[in-house]
Amino acid sequence: MTAKENFLREFNRAFSENNISFIRAHVSEDIVWNMTGNRIIQGEEAFSAALETMKSEDKFDLEIKHIITHGKIACVHGAMHSSDKTTYAFCDIYVFSNFKDLKIKELTSFVIQIKTQ
Repeated sequence: MTAKENFLREFNRAFSENNISFIRAHVSEDIVWNMTGNRIIQGEEAFSAALETMKSEDKFDLEIKHIITHGKIACVHGAMHSSDKTTYAFCDIYVFSNFKDLKIKELTSFVIQIKTQ
């Protein structure tokens, strides 16, 4: 597994565990987060504020199905399972500041709640 793949696992684990300090430390000042179908967040301050409003006492079990990296672009596909059995499927597309830097400049998130039958 590459360093970038390991980093993306850690970054997604930080989301599932509400580790906001880790997430903040690994985004650029000009971060753009497109939460598809919901809103676009621009800048480190707005990004941090959004993370705080999303913070939960619940820790999610993270299931990563695929990580794809190429140059400064990457994609992570998986699911997050809450303690109340709610599941969210996600696919995140990352753009890093440059080829070797592990600072995220853009994040596009596709998230849907999976309905149980």
